[in-house]
Amino acid sequence: MSAQTVIQTYQQNNVLSADPLKLILLTYDRAIYGCRQKDLEITWEAIKQLINSLNLEIQPISSYLLAIYDYCSELTREGKFDVAEAILQDIRNTWAAVSVETKPVKKVKQKI
Repeated sequence: MSAQTVIQTYQQNNVLSADPLKLILLTYDRAIYGCRQKDLEITWEAIKQLINSLNLEIQPISSYLLAIYDYCSELTREGKFDVAEAILQDIRNTWAAVSVETKPVKKVKQKI
């Protein structure tokens, strides 16, 4: 098995076993990667996935995120990948902080 096949298998398993918040973080990572590579297609595909993941019934946050994603798409069209990357990185960091704060704490049984 080649190294590339092992990496692809690992990535597929990582996505298939991820919780929804982890999937959002992975999608942000993909968009940020696209910005760093100045790859419009990768960036747009990831932003499109972020838009499709929005629950538009939850207002006003979903509308705000939609506007930010649209703005990031426009920035990349203009070649301003660094600005879009900074915005997406800030939002990703916020989601990552939420992930850390909402992880259930495992209770340790004490023997008396």
